[in-house]
Amino acid sequence: MTTSRDDIQPDRPEDEGLTDPELPQVDIEGAHLLANEARGRLKGDGFTDDEVDAWTRAYFEEGHEGDVDGLVAFIAAEQAKGRTI
Repeated sequence: MTTSRDDIQPDRPEDEGLTDPELPQVDIEGAHLLANEARGRLKGDGFTDDEVDAWTRAYFEEGHEGDVDGLVAFIAAEQAKGRTI
């Protein structure tokens, strides 16, 4: 398995035990904007558009808001929970 530049692997939140939530109306626009900001970076790590959108929804569902670095850190933390080294 190759390592991405952000040390995250393309997958969906469900693969890490998170749900793919339906966000409340108040969070939809913020999640959409963040997903668009993060899209280029995460696609560079091999993520599809659907995976970027799903991770951004999960990030907001878990009570986070913020920037691309925060989203990437969230993905890395969730993926690290399931890794065995």
